[in-house]
Amino acid sequence: MRDFTDYKRRKIARYYQSCENTWQTIKKFDITYKELYKIIDTTRFLSYKTIKWQRHKKCPSCKNMLILSEENFYKRKWTSYYQSSCKNCMKTLSKIYRIDNREKINTKRKEWFKQHYKKNKEEVLTRAKNYYYKYKRFIKQRRSRHYIRSKAQFLKRIFNK
Repeated sequence: MRDFTDYKRRKIARYYQSCENTWQTIKKFDITYKELYKIIDTTRFLSYKTIKWQRHKKCPSCKNMLILSEENFYKRKWTSYYQSSCKNCMKTLSKIYRIDNREKINTKRKEWFKQHYKKNKEEVLTRAKNYYYKYKRFIKQRRSRHYIRSKAQFLKRIFNK
């Protein structure tokens, strides 16, 4: 088996996609049947397939063929294209990223909150005030529960010494 450059692989895949004729592609690029199907499996934009008049897409992460819709894939914001990985894989990838980069995310979040507070100090304070008056009873209950728990923990620590 030959190793093709990325450019050559994309060129073969685009040609195959436009004509959808296996033998024509093999003849034009002088490759074997196995090599062509290896290129088809590894190229991302050839992961689409029409089955029973519905367009399906192969997720590169989990290798499942799913119907190409907003139920299974996230749609990109400013285009009509979908993300390459399915929703489940994207969720797990984002969870892994959040776990691995917890400090980085927290520092960015703290910086954003500081800047937001400086820009919108009055709005933030009025929102907090309104929230307090709206949920005053629940906030007082939570504070009293916390006070009782922390007092009990404090007394346990003192008497267990």
